[in-house]
This record gives sequence, C-alpha cells and structure tokens, in this order.
Amino acid sequence: MIPLLKRNYNLVWFNTAHKTLFTPISRIRNFHLSSLNQGGHKKQTERYKIQKPPISTTKLIKACTEVPIYPPTLRADIRKLTNKQWRNYEGQQLTRLGAEYHGIFDDLIHTFVPRINLIVEWKKHNRWVYAGNALTPTQTAEKPDVYYEISVNPGLWSLFMVDPDFPARQDSSSRSLLHWLIVNIPGGSVSHGDTLVDYLPPIPLKRSGVHRYAFVLAQQKSPIHHGDDLPRVPHDKLEGRSKFDLEGFLKHRDMIPKGLCFFQACWDENVGKVYQEVFGTLEPVFTPVTGRRPAFLDKRYFV
Repeated sequence: MIPLLKRNYNLVWFNTAHKTLFTPISRIRNFHLSSLNQGGHKKQTERYKIQKPPISTTKLIKACTEVPIYPPTLRADIRKLTNKQWRNYEGQQLTRLGAEYHGIFDDLIHTFVPRINLIVEWKKHNRWVYAGNALTPTQTAEKPDVYYEISVNPGLWSLFMVDPDFPARQDSSSRSLLHWLIVNIPGGSVSHGDTLVDYLPPIPLKRSGVHRYAFVLAQQKSPIHHGDDLPRVPHDKLEGRSKFDLEGFLKHRDMIPKGLCFFQACWDENVGKVYQEVFGTLEPVFTPVTGRRPAFLDKRYFV
C-alpha cells in the first residue's frame, strides 16, 4: 500500500517494513517520518504532531483504529447488550470516537451522542456493524437484520443507510448515495415500517478506494408520507438515491438522530454482479483525479 496523507480524510496512512499505523491527525505530535522509504519514492521528512490520548480513552481509540485487526477487539458481544449496558460498556463512546475519527460527523451528519445500541447484522456471514469495521460487498449483498431496544415512549422511527463517498471521496459530484430508507417504524419493529427506498447493496466502484456506509436511526415527531418530494425508490433504480442530504432531511422534518453504526468497504467481484443483475449494465470504473490517489483497505484488515 502506498502511504497516504489526505487532508479530507482526517487520516494518516503509512506502512513500515514491520507494521501498519493508522493514526488520527488530531492526535499526532513530533513524529518523524524521515526514515521511511516509500517504495522508491522520496523519503518523508515532515513532522506531525502526536498527542497521547487520555488513559480512559486509549483502549477505545485503539479498538477503533488498530490494524490489521478487524473487527476491533471487543470485550463483549455488543449484540447482546441493552442500551444501558451498551453505554456502561462504553460502546457509546466507541461509536462516537469512531465516527469522529472517520469523518462521519464532517461529511454526513452533525455531531451527536448515540443513545441507542443500533445492531445491523448479516447472520449468514456472522458479521455485524459497529464503529468503522471492514466488511466486503459480498458479505453485505443481502438485506441485513436490524434491531434495537426502545423501552420508553416507542413513537415512530426512521432508518437510513447512506454512502457519503459515492462515487469516490475525491469526486463529490453526486455524493452521497442513499442505499436504504425505512420510515414510520413503530418502536423497534423495523419489519413493520414503510420502506421508501429499497435496500441496495454496497457498490463501491473499482479504483474508488474506501467507502463508508453509515446506518442512522432517527426519531420522528410525526408520520412521514411519500409524495412528489419523497417518492418510493425500487431496488433497481439509482434515481432518487444520489445527492441525498441526510442533514437537510432530518432538519426539514424535525427528526432527532439517536442511533449510529457504520462500516467500511472496497470493491470486490459482487459489485459487478449487482450492476449486471440489478441494473442490467456493466459496472463503471472510477477514474481518479490526476495526482490524487484513493485509499484502500489492505486484505489483512478483514477477518
């Protein structure tokens, strides 16, 4: 992997001969990279600022960012935790730190503290989503199971799945892409909600780098009805999905985000199958802007 420094990514990626480091820019102090030889490229002589995080959050940050271990090492199965247990276990803090680290609060939605343990799971592959773990398009090809606990004042809820990096982080012409939208969910019964946008599997284009896929659970103040400004979108249509403004959608309908989880994915062979079987066309290939290299997840990031 070629070392990368992307100011828009809020990441510093670089490889050494022995291990890979993945460090938030905001936590860097006096770290000298002059000894790194980047595959024949000019040696780096820049200095960055590394700041040791507080002891209370060191393990959380390590769980969010340590590579090549994915999913992050967890002390408990978060799928079995109630909201209270999840918050006491610091799952809430883990999710917030991961979202800040990976730019979810910069590129998709305003900063908020998740209050609900939102579980998104693909039982066939025994994979689930949390603070930025890596999954493949093949593992996430089918609609996942989603569940969460609502114990007081169930009300109505909406579930979003959005890719803020479509077609790529370097090209913001049509970002972001709405993959799934269910509204009017009574309490925690996701299957009883109204599906306005059918589930579309992740389709990160070849050569487009890493894509983030975020699930956001928001509380409604009133029922949402489809109409001219909110048409139903079937699974085989891209129209109505691109350039989706999640922040604007929530503000316009006075909705409050309460749950969040997200994963990362890169291209694999299943993307071509989706384009052929769902859209009836060949998959496009992203052409990076000259001089700007996309980031990729190393195979070691996956379990």
